[in-house]
Amino acid sequence: MKKPKKKHSDTNHLAKNKKLLEQLAGRNVDWVTPLAHAVSERSEVVARFLAEALLNVSQSPLTTHSSLNIRFAMTKNIVNMIFPNADIILEKVEESISSLEELLREMSQNLLHNPELTRELLAPGIQKIALAVAANPRIIVLLAHPEVLRDSFGELGDRVSAALSIFPAISAKAAQSFPNLKESFFKALLELSEDDKNALYDLSELILRAVYTHQVIPKLKDLLDTDPRGKVLLPILSGAVQAIPGESCLNAVLSIACTPQPQLSTGRVIAIAVQELGGLYVKISQVIAELCPPSLARELRTSQDDAGGLFPSIQKSWDYVQGFLREDRLNSIAKFIILPQRPQSHFASASVGALYEFQLNELGTQEFHSKSLLIKFQRPGLSELLQSQYEHLILLCQKAQKACAEDSTLNSEMCLELSGIAMAIERAVINYYKQSTSELDFRFEEKNAQRVRDALQGNNSISIPLYHLSLPTVVVMERMRGIKVTRIVHSKYLERREIADSIITAYLDLVFEKGVVWADPHPGNILYDDESDTISMVDLNPCFVWESKARNQFKHLLYRLLLRDAGGVYSSLYHLVESSEALHSDTIYDDLVKFLNAPFGTGSLTRFVGEFIRTLGENGIDLRIEVQAALRGLSQLALTANAISARNSFGTLLQRHFGFKEMLFAAWEVGLMRVARTLTSIAFDMARNLPPEDVGPVLDERDIYALRRKVLELQRAAVCDIQVRRVSPEDYPNLRMSADGSSLLVTSDLRIDILEKRRPATVRYVVELPTRQWLTERQEFVKLASIARNFSIIECLEQLRRNSLDDYWRIIEAWHKSPFKRTVEETRLCGEVRTAARKLYALRFAGIYGGHFAGLSKSAQRNWKWLIVVETWREATEQRYLTALRRKFDHVLLSNLAFDTVYRLRILFIEALLWNLRRRMKSFRYSTHLLPLDKNKFEELVLYGLTRSHSNRSHSSRSRVF
Repeated sequence: MKKPKKKHSDTNHLAKNKKLLEQLAGRNVDWVTPLAHAVSERSEVVARFLAEALLNVSQSPLTTHSSLNIRFAMTKNIVNMIFPNADIILEKVEESISSLEELLREMSQNLLHNPELTRELLAPGIQKIALAVAANPRIIVLLAHPEVLRDSFGELGDRVSAALSIFPAISAKAAQSFPNLKESFFKALLELSEDDKNALYDLSELILRAVYTHQVIPKLKDLLDTDPRGKVLLPILSGAVQAIPGESCLNAVLSIACTPQPQLSTGRVIAIAVQELGGLYVKISQVIAELCPPSLARELRTSQDDAGGLFPSIQKSWDYVQGFLREDRLNSIAKFIILPQRPQSHFASASVGALYEFQLNELGTQEFHSKSLLIKFQRPGLSELLQSQYEHLILLCQKAQKACAEDSTLNSEMCLELSGIAMAIERAVINYYKQSTSELDFRFEEKNAQRVRDALQGNNSISIPLYHLSLPTVVVMERMRGIKVTRIVHSKYLERREIADSIITAYLDLVFEKGVVWADPHPGNILYDDESDTISMVDLNPCFVWESKARNQFKHLLYRLLLRDAGGVYSSLYHLVESSEALHSDTIYDDLVKFLNAPFGTGSLTRFVGEFIRTLGENGIDLRIEVQAALRGLSQLALTANAISARNSFGTLLQRHFGFKEMLFAAWEVGLMRVARTLTSIAFDMARNLPPEDVGPVLDERDIYALRRKVLELQRAAVCDIQVRRVSPEDYPNLRMSADGSSLLVTSDLRIDILEKRRPATVRYVVELPTRQWLTERQEFVKLASIARNFSIIECLEQLRRNSLDDYWRIIEAWHKSPFKRTVEETRLCGEVRTAARKLYALRFAGIYGGHFAGLSKSAQRNWKWLIVVETWREATEQRYLTALRRKFDHVLLSNLAFDTVYRLRILFIEALLWNLRRRMKSFRYSTHLLPLDKNKFEELVLYGLTRSHSNRSHSSRSRVF
């Protein structure tokens, strides 16, 4: 019985490999050929580098027994690559498991201890493999599939997979067995001559440029195409990653190769490039992160939290640190510290420097009343680096503005919005350059810390580090207890809101009451100590002081911007700009009026702020540096608070510093009617941009599996082509998450792929759901309401296809467009289908809680029914309004329209009802999450109109058979 099972397994294995090869057959990999030839030409240098690296790898210490076995298997592969006939020797080694570690060390010393001998053996193999890849470039696509390499290319595939098995990016086990692999490579690099290093730098630059051009940038473009802002971000990000200098290219290649396979994503590769660039690129990535999809934004934000040591190599950074400690100016500190024998990695890092922790000797412990201290070193050559980066980033921002202006697919309004975003990024580059150059003297950091410490007197929940020595490029400071707040909150889940609110309270009090503006309150600069329940603020550079008058005018400016009062904004600017002479212009006031009176029907806060900065910039007006720092600090504080807890009280706590009387006085001056219209417009924009939160019963993996099985039957029976695809919400923003990514609001999305552009249209309906792993890690579930509505939409579209192919094709074409590119007529057509699907969903699922075993009270059942009714009313109200607009604005993009006040009030009223009903629905914390249907009933309701014809056909077929 076992033999047929093995044969069946082998058949499945071959079929799987064949299918993978067929999928990869259509990919263009011609760009690999010149790279393979370049590696072949430099095979001697590559072999010399790998020989040194393999020596370090073979001599690195072993940890656990499991890693010992993995290390042996991988070393066996390496030796097998060098000595193809060494299997007999290795089999004998494997027979002695008890002395495996000693034999492995002896074998490693015999075979890999002589780098010159290893280089002689490696070079011909590398050249042969490179030439084979040049002749068969598709081998490069199979690197992550060693079993397919072996099946397809025999001995050659074995040797290629053996050569790559030590890299974590290729092999999942490599990360566990070789945790310090990256440093082994850097040590090997130090052993090479300058000519060999330069040859490797040239080769790595060639490889990295090609990989980014042909692999990373296209994926980045696909990722950013989900939002029109991607047209601004793509030129800036792609231009930045292509600016990595030769030496850093090798570091980036090694960093990518040493990144564990599960963590290797487009965002991670982009973040590695930003970390290698350092300086202004790291700072500006924080601004760009606010405009990016969640997966890319998360990686870009971490680039500042872990920007690396002084140099990419730990050894090179440590050598620099040791050299600095030997200088006379650090004698007063060096005598107290214990200098480790082995190279130490950095404790923390930033764009301008890196911190290293040193343990204190007995004398130092008595002197500083601590067991350790931190020393912050400035990155060498930083001034020249910042200047060149500043010029390059300004050029990229101008390139992005030009690209948007020349894009014929953008209308004037969208072009203006994107131009404003590009201008805002450009101004941020200018501000960060000024800020970074002012940070080059570390002595100001101690002064800022003392200033903040004095301002926080009496607030025992916030700690500021003490400074023991301050020099222009080095500071010695107290080692603060705690770790980054965004990490500690995972173990303090219930206290997250209190932690966020305490940080908000301290920062706002610092800015508005004490007049101290800290411009960079990102999570990496805020530590939380679980034991003492205290928060520490570190890296207080830059920090500014502003007088009471400027603070009050800043509040006044925020009021007037919110209320769209051009006169009030203009008068406030007199006290907040670098030069008041710049305001004496014939155009600035008119431009402010035009800007504040422009319709922002579907605009966002980013667009509004970007347009305001662009308006000031076009008139040559610069805000004072402390005002810019306050705007940036408040924005960063909101992001940090949301990263800790989405339920923080930022708005409420901020309002306390403005005062209710001041708000009423400002509203009276502007005019109550204008204030009412403005606030209605803002509330309407928020209601339209916030995704509707799915509530009600949830599905588990059994339900999703049943749906996937059923839609596969529909596909095989040629009823319709539906695919249930599992994706990560962090990479697919249509699965909308809350602001801090802590919960999923919209758990299912429908995408329509056009397979053939002909009539009748050939399409595939793709229902996207979160992956099982993503749901499990976050204890989330797919909601019935979301997936049932999407299948109702598919059913309505299929009914339309049977009735009118012309109407069906028009809707498919409109559906396939991005929402911001649809005209009023196209939006109306899509809305008709959504409205019909909403009614269909309401009819089928209004009574699911009415069964005997549903366990829901009558009041809860009524609440559910009212929720469905009001949601349907909301959809129908929007559709009726679009139908009315159709006569006047048929082919105008919907994003260009302003909505009248009556419609806004109606939508706000409905949204208020929905918010209340959803809140009440969620108050039934347990019973409303149950799915009171058996599997067959669930499938019948969700897929009724789609499975009907198929079921009838299957039934008639069975009748004929029997």
